Formats: sequence, C-alpha cells, structure tokens
Amino acid sequence: MPAPAKSDTLLTHRAADGGTDMRTVQMLGNCGVDVVDLADPEPREGDEVVVQVMSSPLCGSERHAWDGPNAMGAGEVLNGGHEGAGIVAKARGSSHVKEGDRVVLHAASPCGSCRYCVAGHWVLCDSPRGRRLPGNHSQYVLVNERSCLPLADDIDFETGALFGDAIGTPFRALKRLGVSGFDTVLITGQGPIGLAATMLCRFLNARTIVLDINPYRLERGRRCGADVCLNPAEEQDIRARLAEIAGPRGIASPWSVPGPRRRRRCASTRCARAGAWRSSGSATRVRRSTRCSTSR
Repeated sequence: MPAPAKSDTLLTHRAADGGTDMRTVQMLGNCGVDVVDLADPEPREGDEVVVQVMSSPLCGSERHAWDGPNAMGAGEVLNGGHEGAGIVAKARGSSHVKEGDRVVLHAASPCGSCRYCVAGHWVLCDSPRGRRLPGNHSQYVLVNERSCLPLADDIDFETGALFGDAIGTPFRALKRLGVSGFDTVLITGQGPIGLAATMLCRFLNARTIVLDINPYRLERGRRCGADVCLNPAEEQDIRARLAEIAGPRGIASPWSVPGPRRRRRCASTRCARAGAWRSSGSATRVRRSTRCSTSR
C-alpha cells in the first residue's frame, strides 16, 4: 500500500537573515550536483503559479544534464526536474487553480489554444507557454497554470508525482491504442515506462509479453503482472518465439519504449493484422500509430 500522504501544511524555509529563501538542486555537469539557496519564485504573469514541491522523481532523460559537459543555469533553469506533485502556494491571477490545491506537475507547458492542445495532444503544442523555474528539484517551482493537474486527497504525493510522465505516458498510449482484455500486447523494454505499461495492461486484462536483456528488469516485469517474460539474447529466433506464443491472432499492439533501434524493429515486425505499433518515450516521438497490414 502507498505511504500516507505527507502533510498538506505549506512549509517555508527561512534564511538566517529572516528573509524567505528556498533550496534547489543545481546540476553542474560532469557528474556533479550542488544544493543552492535562492529567493522564493514569484509569479510574473497571470497564468503563472508557484507550487511547493512535495515529491520530484528523477527521469532517465536527466542523465544528460548530470553527466554532460556543462552546468545548468542558462535561463534560470538549474535542474532538469519535470515530474512532480505538490501544493499550489501562490496563484494570484490563475483561473485554473487556487492556493492550497494539491496538484500533479505535468511535464508539458501547453498553450491551450493551438490545434494540438485543443485535440488533447499537449506534448505537441505549437507554442508552449511558461517556464519551469528553477526546475522541479526545488522546494518551490514556478510553472504555467496549465501544467497543474488536480490530485485527489486519497493519493499520496509520491504516487501522484508519477502520473505526469512515468505512468501518464503509457496510459495515454494505451487509450489511443484501445487496448482491452481481447488483446495481446508486446512491450519491448522494462524500464520505468515499460513497467508502468505492463501494470496498466494487467489492469486492463490484456495478455502481456515483455522483452528485456536485463534479468533484474525482467523479474520486475513479472512482478508487475507480465504473462510472458523473454530475454531476446537467450532466444535463438526471437521473432519465431513471439509468433509461437502469440498464435494465429498475432500481437495486437507491439510497443517499444526508449531503447536500441533493433528493439523498435523487433516490435514493428510482430504487428498483427489491423494492429497498431507504438513507440513511447524520449527516444522517438510518434504523432500517430503506424498501422500494419500483415502479421508476418
């Protein structure tokens, strides 16, 4: 069971001189980080709000900011944090949230009015608005009000922080694919997003096959509800093995999460008749499903 939610009391760190101050992580590059003091952020425009961050997970995409050659700091962004959950602390002109609201911090900052936003495709927004200063790995963060999604009182902040990216990404893909209990789904890769996809497929009663070359991740996939776990490196012909497991109906939804190109090729070649192949995550951006006409 998830841990009880943290207190919703708004907390403020007071600097030694009596002023209002906060602490934030700065990614220095070359595998270095620091914790620095900054003045609390203030909304500068009507659609900006300040959120007290209660939970801020690390995303695999932040590795580049950590082990890259340069320190973050340009444009006042000090860290790559973009997932999280917290409490709205300042919402002066906001029409979407009010102070004290519990919210999930979405990774995108949509404008809300372009063709993609109106269609619900926020991550494809033509004109992203707002900033995320100085990054979610802070006591407080300045974000666009549209990045704040409501978080129910009975969901703790640690769980809610995963909704905006790690769980939200595969959940939206599953909705677009229309996965149900009639389907067999192949998920290549059991990192955080792949594991979330496995859990969601289990919830939807879909038969789930997962692939990974890491034994630990395969075991995690099994614990998250996968029906079949395979290590392609241990299979003489992985495509033939998948065809054998899937049977004549084939795999309705082969799904590739970030990883090597050969992983995506394996997924796309196992698509059943009238099936849909999906690639999710930061490695590949796909605007629409690729429909397959054969199950070869």
